[in-house]
Amino acid sequence: MMNMKKNVIALSIVGAMSLPAVASAMQVVGEDLEIYIKAHVSLDITDPDTATGDSETGISSNSSRIGFKGKHQLENGMTAFYQIESKVSFDGDNTGGDTLASRNSWVGVSDGFGTVMVGYSDTPFKDFGGQFTVFGDTVADRRAVLGSSAIQSTSHAMDQRAKNMIMYKNSFGPTEVKIMYSTDLKGNSTPEGQDKNKNNAVSGSIVYKDGPLAIGAAYESESNVTNADPETQVNGARIGAMYDFGSFGLGAIYESLTSDDIPDLDRDAYGINGTVKITDATKLQAQVLQADDYKDVSNSGATMTAIGVTTKLDKTTSVYAIYTTTSNDDNAKFQGIGDGHDNTLSTDLGGSPTAFSFGFVYAI
Repeated sequence: MMNMKKNVIALSIVGAMSLPAVASAMQVVGEDLEIYIKAHVSLDITDPDTATGDSETGISSNSSRIGFKGKHQLENGMTAFYQIESKVSFDGDNTGGDTLASRNSWVGVSDGFGTVMVGYSDTPFKDFGGQFTVFGDTVADRRAVLGSSAIQSTSHAMDQRAKNMIMYKNSFGPTEVKIMYSTDLKGNSTPEGQDKNKNNAVSGSIVYKDGPLAIGAAYESESNVTNADPETQVNGARIGAMYDFGSFGLGAIYESLTSDDIPDLDRDAYGINGTVKITDATKLQAQVLQADDYKDVSNSGATMTAIGVTTKLDKTTSVYAIYTTTSNDDNAKFQGIGDGHDNTLSTDLGGSPTAFSFGFVYAI
């Protein structure tokens, strides 16, 4: 009987892989095992605006993923759950973490007290940045500016996926609270094989969502960001707001990074974005992100501007076109393309890298 049950489960998994896609995660063994997929591929035309770099055309697989998740009701009334998410490279580039559980993966329990989870996850600070900006995982992703430095020595330092984390989250009416602690953000270890606690991090967010309004704040403190001696400390704070007026929406975000150890991560940044619904299926979006000068260095800011149009072909599939440019001051070289989009776009001091992208997104 046990072998028969195992065979039924195995055949169910194979069958789910071969069936046509539907609009939500595919249930394989009820809620105990579900499969979800996001295929996000784009054709990009980029210009780094460097002394030696030329315009290029390439294919990118933008945070494409496959995941397995499930939950199970325990006899004591609590719910146990898990998620195993892996990166998928549809462009054939299998470097950079194309392994099992290379993305957000965790186990946890939930009850009336809230949810506790342990594993590998985006920090609340990083997740907050995505909630209050647009163009995530594209050539115009916010991470070219937000959380990044003006000289790229510690690029994306404050937009991390934390290893060795434990996180508590709970909702109080329309307000969600997240608090995370990572014993070793970077997953380093001592010669004895234990985590290096000097690479720890604390991150948290509070977001209020009620109808068309969303507003919130986030904070993060990372120890030894550059993983070197002497140890380095960076603190970050963000506030954001969005409002959906129906036919159009507006959003804004402000970020302040402070560090006594890393001057280029001691600066403020802010951004605004807007969405206009052209039809029920098509929307036009624009975003401007501005980074101020970093500590004691004049002309070290940048402005990133993007505009794009997206059309939903159905509830699982959409296509888009996006143009973005990052205009750097003389003492800055913020990237033209940041994290989330598989291929970054570096530049020279004072450069103005540009990118034009045609994308296809299929998600179940």
